[in-house]
Amino acid sequence: MGLNEEIISKNIPERRTLLAVGREALSQTDIIRDDYENEWETNKIYYENAEKAFKIIYEKYKIEFLNFKDLIKETKYIFCNTQLELDFKEIEEIFSTEQNLKDKVKFIGGIIATEPEPIKPETEQLLEHAKTSTEKEFKGIIVVSFGTLISTKNMSVDLFKKYLNVFGSFKNYSFIWKFDFDDKKEDKKRQIKVPKNVKIQEGYIQQTTLLNNELTKAVITHCGINSLLEGVYFQIPMVCIPNNSDQPYNAYAAELRGYVEEVDFRDENLEENLKNALKKVLNDEDWKKDFESNTNKLKERTYEQIERRIYSGYERNDWKSVKV
Repeated sequence: MGLNEEIISKNIPERRTLLAVGREALSQTDIIRDDYENEWETNKIYYENAEKAFKIIYEKYKIEFLNFKDLIKETKYIFCNTQLELDFKEIEEIFSTEQNLKDKVKFIGGIIATEPEPIKPETEQLLEHAKTSTEKEFKGIIVVSFGTLISTKNMSVDLFKKYLNVFGSFKNYSFIWKFDFDDKKEDKKRQIKVPKNVKIQEGYIQQTTLLNNELTKAVITHCGINSLLEGVYFQIPMVCIPNNSDQPYNAYAAELRGYVEEVDFRDENLEENLKNALKKVLNDEDWKKDFESNTNKLKERTYEQIERRIYSGYERNDWKSVKV
């Protein structure tokens, strides 16, 4: 559920960087409008599916919802898979003080962050390979995953090379990069020499298992909300390289709150910026101390929310409790 543009434009701090090409001349309000129009385009399929669901609900239960907004108005609680502490402080204040929002919107972010599954043989092989892949003394693993919304099959050769140049320069670290090549056509990226300390892993990886492993020292992510919450849950320092949808919003807000370092992949100084961001989350003791403190507080709040009991008396006069 989004806030209206007036509230957002009044309360979100001015962006430090613009993450989309060609928007440098836009006003702050126009940027926000652009972001939300893009988000609408990305998510409109959910609204279309909702319309279909309304018809099924009416046919089965004779409960009529005219549209998605109508459903929101009639809904007693709206559960949001995010955390206010990961949003802008100004937005947190709005939801904490506006009574109508406070009563209806319940934040349960982190509920998807589950304990990692048992390690599989292929993941053990990845870890063993990582320990022997560095030119200098092995210090740990950095996981790289850009999610599923934007396929790495479409990544340009030039951008692929830039990332490899950066990863290869960290001689003490091994990079496990979840990456898919485009096998439907000749993918020139396959012809590029990959540094010894970079393992390209096609297909599925046990991401939460890797994040929970003591060898993992950082993660480079697109900053989708689930990936952001996983990084917080497993307390792995994050470098965020957002692409589209809610990712730039998540990354900028989380950086201001001290959870991530944000890098713009469109910046002409990408390689230098990414190196600096990685060095900061790996070596800056003050940053790491603040990160640990922030994530500890947020984990405690997440556990409280998961354990919270919601009381309702819809079925009978006495109250019953339902565990979220």
